[in-house]
Amino acid sequence: QDSVEDQQYSKHFNGFRELVTSQRPVDILSDYEYSHLYHEVNATITQQEQETEAAAAAATTTTTSASTSTSQATSPAPSSTVTPSTTTASDESTVDPVTNGHEVAAADGDTTLPCADSPLMDSASPADPSPQEGACSPMAETEDLAELKMLAEQEALAKRDAKMVTGIRERAIAARSAVHSATEEQVRKRWNFEDGIKRPYFHVKPLERSQLRNWSDYLEFETKEGNPQRIELLYERCMVSCALYEDKWMKVGLHAR
Repeated sequence: QDSVEDQQYSKHFNGFRELVTSQRPVDILSDYEYSHLYHEVNATITQQEQETEAAAAAATTTTTSASTSTSQATSPAPSSTVTPSTTTASDESTVDPVTNGHEVAAADGDTTLPCADSPLMDSASPADPSPQEGACSPMAETEDLAELKMLAEQEALAKRDAKMVTGIRERAIAARSAVHSATEEQVRKRWNFEDGIKRPYFHVKPLERSQLRNWSDYLEFETKEGNPQRIELLYERCMVSCALYEDKWMKVGLHAR
């Protein structure tokens, strides 16, 4: 494991992860992979949005039902008694028939106030009030609401696009992370054998005993793993270095059978 870390075996994968995080997925992934991941992430986000809307609708229905039940329980019963109304003379306004409704006697003194129909009120009354300054017309309010709705939709689309990019990045990295982890595990199993190969080429000088032993152990290990392609490739590599050793040729013959 230390040898693998010393050789910085994970350097390429870490570089790929940094590249995916810093660049747009559409710029670095193949068209097929990007399309496949896009549809997967889009389906996931759509399902989450539907679940969120359903939960919000259920919560709103529950709240409305609880409010209705509470208002019905706390509303008072209608009263069957009717309180008679009393009218006093002081509450009534007396109009002098002589003035024909143009002047009304004050309740407290001799001062007379002009009636609403009198010429004095007509002359003193202000002109028709003009519309208040700063008041919005219905058309302006409608335009403002439409603009706010458009801004909200744009913000929602921007958030959804950000979720899409994040989801595609995570899935692209996760897919390669699984392959990288499996490959790294296989490398760890074989690293000691690979590290023990000091002469991978042919030479007329004899190999050291440790070298011959390492090749034998490596072949035995790979045979137990049971991967035909790996076994064949390792035998080919072994016969380059061990071409002068008959026991290795015999193993090749037994394996070919």
